[in-house]
Amino acid sequence: GGWGFLIGDEGSAYDLARRALNAITQAADGRGEKTRMVEMILQFWKLKAPMEIIPRVYRSDLKPAEFAQLAPLVLRAAEAGDAVAREIISDAARELALAIFAVARALRFAEEKIPLALAGGLLLGAELLQKELWARLKENFAPIALVREPVVGAVKIARELARP
Repeated sequence: GGWGFLIGDEGSAYDLARRALNAITQAADGRGEKTRMVEMILQFWKLKAPMEIIPRVYRSDLKPAEFAQLAPLVLRAAEAGDAVAREIISDAARELALAIFAVARALRFAEEKIPLALAGGLLLGAELLQKELWARLKENFAPIALVREPVVGAVKIARELARP
């Protein structure tokens, strides 16, 4: 969304990490569902208990990119069947789709199916997130191409559209 990691960027790696930490603190308090992400994140950060998350997050020089390194753990937990992690991935796909639809409306695209190139480190490496996002986009966007470099996406879409 362009609002930055503190108040936006829904569907980003940082957002997944933030949501995961929220879910595991709720699980630790007994306010939320149990999730494998508790053990996974504690192990990743070499912590012994959920309470140690507080100083790790608030009393360290943790950079947004380091925070975002938790996103692959959310993906792994979701792929292993963790319901809480799956919900985080589903929410991320919904938010990404909403952003894409907002851009299409703002640009007043009139085509029945709008060609779309998607990029980004998280999306490129997250098959489950891709599937969730595709399911939300397939009615309105085609072809949809995943690209490592956005300019390559434009070329892929042009080739696809040029086919008879």
